[in-house]
Amino acid sequence: MIHALFTKEDAKLINEIPLSPYPKPDRLIWRCTTLGEFSARSAYHLLAELDIQQLGKSSNQSNPHDPWTKLWNLRIPNTAKTFLWKACLNALPTRANLLKRKTLEEPVCPICIQQPETIEHILWDCPSTRDVWSHSTRKLQNSSPHFHQFKDLVASFMETLEHEELMSFSLISWLIWKRSNDMVFKDLFLHPMAITQQSAHLVEELQQNPQQTTSASTRQQPYMWEATPQGRVKLNWDEALDKRACKMGVGVVIRGSEGQILATLRMQHHLYPDHFLAEALATLQASLFYKYVGYSNVIMEGDSLQVVNDLNSTSDSITYAGQFIVDTRYNLNNFCDWSPSIVTSYAVGDSKIVGPTRGDIRTRRVIGLGEATSCGGERALFALVPVSSFVPIESICLCVEGNKKLSLTSHILAAAAQARRRRALVA
Repeated sequence: MIHALFTKEDAKLINEIPLSPYPKPDRLIWRCTTLGEFSARSAYHLLAELDIQQLGKSSNQSNPHDPWTKLWNLRIPNTAKTFLWKACLNALPTRANLLKRKTLEEPVCPICIQQPETIEHILWDCPSTRDVWSHSTRKLQNSSPHFHQFKDLVASFMETLEHEELMSFSLISWLIWKRSNDMVFKDLFLHPMAITQQSAHLVEELQQNPQQTTSASTRQQPYMWEATPQGRVKLNWDEALDKRACKMGVGVVIRGSEGQILATLRMQHHLYPDHFLAEALATLQASLFYKYVGYSNVIMEGDSLQVVNDLNSTSDSITYAGQFIVDTRYNLNNFCDWSPSIVTSYAVGDSKIVGPTRGDIRTRRVIGLGEATSCGGERALFALVPVSSFVPIESICLCVEGNKKLSLTSHILAAAAQARRRRALVA
């Protein structure tokens, strides 16, 4: 039915929409609020965000050499980068922009009280701003580029200034904006020399400690696997999200109380690029994988605090991601004793997992696609199941303990058939 009504591309996208493994009535969910309910406020913010994205696209089309790459590579705080990016898109709440939104009735600059407060005025042309730039580096003092929009000024400086001078320009612009806000909301006004001195101090500090420029560059302490009580197994899972390709990857590893690897899973799925939604879906896939393996007492250990808190909660959420959490909780409650816990960041799948081997803590590789390798000294059984269902399994590894085989093939194929029947009924 789907392929008969839609194009091949649309039908493919529809079939890739994650569905609940349990029958539920359809409901409308507004994705732009945390509770899944529509509000005029969230719709307004969505439209504003779409306007900003459109401005970014139009600037890229008009000038293929826009300085976005250099901007994001600057060794300055992320808040300063975001400020400069918004300034280039004319997305700052200046008085001129607030007048367009009918929030204010007067666009005059509150400092000079002469010209409308546009981004170009407050960050470059205002007499009080020129006083600040007159105390900056010699190149910035002598710069008098001709530009119509602030992004043109930034593009010009990106081509002519060295990295340290770009850092200084970006930080001074950021501090000028903060000074303007402090004057309006706190009745404070910094001397121009105080701004340039503060900027110079920040540049020196960031050059000495480049790891402070962004939280993403700070390396976290490696996750150290801890043994479980006797008779319990531990399931570690993680996800990775590719926002450009709208894809997510899931990695799962199950270990026994002595650290021996019992089963691993690696899979991918097309998904709307939302990080928490990907975490919630990965959690559900991990619980379904554990259900098929058949153990009865598990500690689920993940690195998403929100997911773990939602699993521990007794309340239900009507959001898209919340439905996956509810399904995970229902799934686990029906077949095993379980408890979720939070850990610092770790990696599962292609990357490295830390686990005990021969009484010590050391690094081991997780078994990947099609690798027939040993698994903790035991034989490995692979079931490659090319099914297109809610559980799009790509690779399954199971350890064989003696003569006891833990085969998933029948369970996966049954789940795939059930998912296909459900889709046929929906269609």
